Amino acid sequence: MHIKKYFSGNYDQNLSYWLLFLTVIITVLIRFHFLEIPFERDEGSYAYLGQQVLNGKVPYVDFFERKFPVIFYAYAAIVALFGYSLTGVHLGFLVINVISIIVVFLIVKKLFNPLTAWIAASAFTLYSMSPYASGFTAQSEHLVIFFLLLGIWAMVHACDNGKAWLYIASGVAMSLGLLVKQNGIFFILFSVIALVTWLVKQRLSTSQIFKYIIFYAIGGVFPLALVAFVLWMQGAFEEMIYWTIYSSADYISGSGLDKAFANITYMLKRISQTHLLIWATSLMGLISFWFLRKPLHIKILLTLFVLLSFVSVAPGFRFFGHYWLFIYPAMALLSAMLFYALAIIIRKSKLPLLMAFLLIFAMNIFQNADYYFTDDVNQPVKNTYGSDLFPATKKLSDYLNQQMQKRDQLLVLGFEPQIYVYTRKDAPVRFHFMKLLTKIENKQLYEEYKNAMLDKLYANPPDYIVYMANYMNKDYTKDLKSGLKPLLKKYEQIALVELRKWKETRFFFNEGSSTIKHGKNYISILSKKN
Repeated sequence: MHIKKYFSGNYDQNLSYWLLFLTVIITVLIRFHFLEIPFERDEGSYAYLGQQVLNGKVPYVDFFERKFPVIFYAYAAIVALFGYSLTGVHLGFLVINVISIIVVFLIVKKLFNPLTAWIAASAFTLYSMSPYASGFTAQSEHLVIFFLLLGIWAMVHACDNGKAWLYIASGVAMSLGLLVKQNGIFFILFSVIALVTWLVKQRLSTSQIFKYIIFYAIGGVFPLALVAFVLWMQGAFEEMIYWTIYSSADYISGSGLDKAFANITYMLKRISQTHLLIWATSLMGLISFWFLRKPLHIKILLTLFVLLSFVSVAPGFRFFGHYWLFIYPAMALLSAMLFYALAIIIRKSKLPLLMAFLLIFAMNIFQNADYYFTDDVNQPVKNTYGSDLFPATKKLSDYLNQQMQKRDQLLVLGFEPQIYVYTRKDAPVRFHFMKLLTKIENKQLYEEYKNAMLDKLYANPPDYIVYMANYMNKDYTKDLKSGLKPLLKKYEQIALVELRKWKETRFFFNEGSSTIKHGKNYISILSKKN
C-alpha cells in the first residue's frame, strides 16, 4: 500500500528543513513574549485541576468539570513537567505548539512534498497564534489538535506500510483528543471515513480491511476503557457521565439558533482580520485543489476534513474565539494546497512562488508585530477580551499573596479560578468555577450541591473571599447570593477593583476601600473579621 502514489513532486528537502527550523525559531521567540501574559479563566481552570490531580484529588468527586478526564491528566503532566505557574503552563504549551508544527510538516511532506509541507507548517504557525482565537493562551483546543495531528500522522504511515502498531497508535491518539474535549468526536468521524476510504481504494480483501479497522478500533477503545475503569475504581464513573454528557448537553443547548448567525459572523470577522492574506490563500487553496487532476476521493476527503473542522466549532452556537483553533490545521493545509496547485501549473522555477508565500507570512508578522513582540503582557488580553479583568485578577492575587498566611483558606465567589493558581490555594469547596453550580438545570441536584457547599462554608468559613460582583449580580446567582448573605456579614473589605468599560481600571488596596464609590462591575477582597 503506497499512499504517496496519489501525489507527486520532489523539491529541495534541505531547503524545506532550513525553512522549518527558521519557523520554529520564530515561533519560540514569539511565544517567549507570551509566557507572562495573564491567564484567562479556562486555561487557569485547567491548570488548577491538573494540580488537583497531582494532589491526589479525584475528578468529578473532589472537583467538577464538564470535560472528559484526559484534560485533567494532560494538564497535570504539563504542571509536573514545567511547573505550577503562569510561565510554566505557557512554556508547556509552547512545546506542544512546536511539536504540532513539526507534525503538520511531517504529514504534508509524506503526502505531497517538502516545500508544500513547509507552507502548511508556516500557515499553521501563524494561525495557531491568532490573537482573537486566544492563540497566546494554554487552551485545551491546542491539546485536541496535538492529538489529532499525531493520529493523522500515524494513520498516514499505517496506510503506507500496513504496520499494526501504527493503526493502533492512530486510534489511541484520536481517542485521547476526544477525551480532552468532546469536540474531538468530529475528528474521529473524519479519521474513520478516511481510513475506510483508503483501505477500500487499495483493493484489499475484505478480511484485510476488517483487520486494519479492528487494529484502529482497538487503539481507539483502549483509552476509553482505561479511563472508565480508573474512574469506576475511584467511584467517579456515574458522576463523570452526568458532568460530561448530561451537563454538557445542557451547556450546548444554552445558546439558541437565533444567536448563531450573529455569533459566527462577529467571530469570523474578528479572527480573520489579523490574517486576511493567509485566509485568502486558504480559500483559494480549497478551490484550486478541486481543479487538479487528483482522484475524486482525495478531493472529497480534503473537503470533508475542512467541513468537519468547521462543524467542531459549532456545538452550542457560541463560536467563542478559542473554539476556532480547531479549524486551523485544515486551513493551513488549504494554504499549502494553493502552493501545490500553483507549483504544478507553473512547472518551472518554484523560487518566485516560494518567495511570494514568504512575503505573505512576513507581512503577517510585520502587520501584527505589536502583538507578537509586545513588551506589555497585559495588552494582548485587553485587546482580545476588551477588558482588564484577567490582568486585574493577577494583580489582586499578588496582593493576596502578601496578605495571606500559608494555612489561610481562600474562596473565589465568581468565575475566575486562575486566582487559585496564582495564590497556590485549593478551593474550599468542590466548585472551583461557580458557574458549574449556578448553571445546573436539575433543580433537585442544584439544591443538593448548593446546600452541601453552604454547609461546608458556614462550618469552616475561609479566611479570605474574592467576591466578583460582575458575576454574582447575575440573575442566575440570586439564590446562591441569598444563601451566602449571612456568611458575608462576617467579613470586611480590604481591597477593591473597579472594572470600567473603556476606562482605566481602578485599584484600591487598603482597609478604607469600603468607603470608595464604585459602579456595579467590581471585585472585592474580603477578610474574615477578628
